[in-house]
Amino acid sequence: MRILTFIVLLFCASFVCLAQTDIKMVAKSSNDLCSLDPEMPSYPGGTEKLKAFINQHFQDSVIQRGTTGRVFVNMVVDTSGLIKNVTILHGINDAVDNEVLRVFSIMPKWIPAEKNGVKIEKAFVFPIKIDFTTLRK
Repeated sequence: MRILTFIVLLFCASFVCLAQTDIKMVAKSSNDLCSLDPEMPSYPGGTEKLKAFINQHFQDSVIQRGTTGRVFVNMVVDTSGLIKNVTILHGINDAVDNEVLRVFSIMPKWIPAEKNGVKIEKAFVFPIKIDFTTLRK
């Protein structure tokens, strides 16, 4: 049994080492990595304003009490700040997923990503934590 445990640990450790090697090969230094990645799109007013918008527009009545989890939203912010191509990569259930899509469909324009001072279209994944163990009144 000890030999089997040792082999499993050795096997897992080799994957960790390989993953670290791959990361170093992609980004030789932190400066290289930063210069390749454009600025991410942002919500006007920052994260707190975004949370407030989602909480204000999310309709609790469609969600069953006790629902918890994360919804991963894939979206594109175009050069004018409009959100498009919104899809759920990983959801909780149809009711929650559809409500998240509805809220994102009425969201105001974002601040678009920039690369070298030029606005660019940028796709990214946005996680949303859902916790309806206690519902708002």
